[in-house]
Amino acid sequence: MEKNFTLLLAAIFISSLAIFTSCNLADPATKYTLTTAASPDHGGYISPSGGVFESGEEISLSAVPMEGWRFERWEGDINQTANPVALHFDKNVTVTGHFAKREYPLSIIIEGEGTVREEVVQTKSADYEHGTVVRLTAIPLEGWLFVGWSGDVEGSESSVEIVIDKPREVTATFSKREYPLEVRILGQGTVDKQIVQSKSPDYPHGTVVRLTAKPVEGYVFERWEIDLKGDENPATIEMNSEKRIVAVFWDKKYGAVYDIDGNKYKTIVIGEQEWMAENLRTAHYRNGDIIATGLSDTQWSRTTEGAYAVSPHSITEGLDSYEEVVLAYGKLYNWHAVSDNRGLCPEGWRIPSDQDWTQLVDFAVSQGFPNEVENPQGAGNALKSRRQVNSQLGEPWATDEHPRWNPHVTHYGTNELGFSGLPGGSRSFSGFYTVPGEYGYWWSSSEHPSVDDVWYQRLSFNLGSAIRHDGFYRHGWSVRCLKD
Repeated sequence: MEKNFTLLLAAIFISSLAIFTSCNLADPATKYTLTTAASPDHGGYISPSGGVFESGEEISLSAVPMEGWRFERWEGDINQTANPVALHFDKNVTVTGHFAKREYPLSIIIEGEGTVREEVVQTKSADYEHGTVVRLTAIPLEGWLFVGWSGDVEGSESSVEIVIDKPREVTATFSKREYPLEVRILGQGTVDKQIVQSKSPDYPHGTVVRLTAKPVEGYVFERWEIDLKGDENPATIEMNSEKRIVAVFWDKKYGAVYDIDGNKYKTIVIGEQEWMAENLRTAHYRNGDIIATGLSDTQWSRTTEGAYAVSPHSITEGLDSYEEVVLAYGKLYNWHAVSDNRGLCPEGWRIPSDQDWTQLVDFAVSQGFPNEVENPQGAGNALKSRRQVNSQLGEPWATDEHPRWNPHVTHYGTNELGFSGLPGGSRSFSGFYTVPGEYGYWWSSSEHPSVDDVWYQRLSFNLGSAIRHDGFYRHGWSVRCLKD
């Protein structure tokens, strides 16, 4: 009995040790092998020819025929005639590419980097003699673009048919893809572009460009945004697609505060108040709860929950992505988000009341900027950013690049108080958007005492004053936070 009990304990110990060892030696990164072959081996080759790949990785597998041969089919773990094929690794893969001797007098010349798939569409005899119809399909390799056919076939369609009624020669021309690189500036500074690795200065596919941000006096380089992230300077970027980059320079006269998402905002002391000098961009309440977004027009008009929207970049010339709109003008929040007790503003900051906005405008008046609609030196212009199309202040403030105000002959922002008001537009209670550039609307936390509305503040491209007004709860407007 004692002996059996001892044996039982030993068995349990060994089993536990095996499980523990198995758990600790298990490799969390599963890898699979690719094994390829060409048949016959002198008929062509497979690219890539093999290798080890991680689970879930995807590659493009190509069969490249030698002169006088054509690709026919795949066999093994791939059974199809497409070439190239997309290969997703969830197991070891073994595949053979079969090539067939071309039995018709057709010579194909490749200029650039790509392949041509040949398919016999119609034969006149079993020996592919005169009258064979062959479909040619040009397939550029990654980073290349098919330009066109020349020789016995001409045109730019990627797939063409040719009748082999005599010896034929066709050239397929491929060229390196070229991509634009656009760099916009927020703040004051410049960005130098230096080609690190390229065969030409036109940013073809694979070009590596070094970007060096150079702030002007009074500014520091802050970070890169959109298609390049981080604060490394200089920084490099590979041109494998069209790139749009924003270089953000920080005005040293401003303080800083961060929201729950880590977004950094300029802050400025104006009189006895400290304001954010940028529109809010957060996607979460202060406690970390997500704010609803992506609402249709109908959903936006009916919701009783907090939500935000972003003006569509398609309606604003010069902005090509959601991220660019948010970076330039911030997000548009409804009243339910503004009044939610979870808080929109960073810790220690709040939505300004109607009285707070009045105090700001009154301070501007006390500094010699009367709140008069037609006055070019009015309080509204003193609160507006200097960035404006055809600004009378000249360079660098006269700019077409966002963020900026639309042009006006008389009224232009002077930013005398550092508030840097920008025209983020709005989303109406019915869901449609006004385009950024003309008007800036900012919520207050104060409801109107006699009507079912809320007080807000507005700046306009064509007025010298700041406008206090009341509006519907269901609007989407910008938010500026005020320090407690």
